[in-house]
Amino acid sequence: MKSFRKLFVIVVICMAVITVAANLILIHNNEGDEGRPYRVEAERIAYGLEHGEKPDISWCKYIINVEKLESRTAEKDFYDSTSDYLVMSINGDIYRFDYRTDVDRDMYGTLVCLNVSIGIVFLFVIIVLLYIRSRILVPFESISNMPEQLAKGNITIPLKAQKSGFFGRFI
Repeated sequence: MKSFRKLFVIVVICMAVITVAANLILIHNNEGDEGRPYRVEAERIAYGLEHGEKPDISWCKYIINVEKLESRTAEKDFYDSTSDYLVMSINGDIYRFDYRTDVDRDMYGTLVCLNVSIGIVFLFVIIVLLYIRSRILVPFESISNMPEQLAKGNITIPLKAQKSGFFGRFI
């Protein structure tokens, strides 16, 4: 029974470590450039601007506005924006790409789904371990001193039969 308790604690600790590790991996996964899809859209628009096209953001998911710096006198207003933006120099002109990120909202849904799934698996493993303990280990624990008593000649030891019949004719 002592080793089962150790196993139970090890399983709980492993499940907690797996949960924390999975959360950390997902949270830190979007820290590189691959976690910034607005940059891809901005680069595609910039490529079009370099080749003389007008900026078209109708297909963009993240870019919400493209603005060209017309004169140096309007520079203060150009850099004053309430949204996040990216500034690029294209053919000698300066453009500002306003963007929005839904990464936090998408990440929140992913984290909730991950944690609920891991929680369900964790709960299932705990239930299985508790079932094994109550249906298999506890009955064996109750008869563990029986061989000693029988060896001493005490053959009138009471032994409770269980309804489940899980052990069949063993007991």
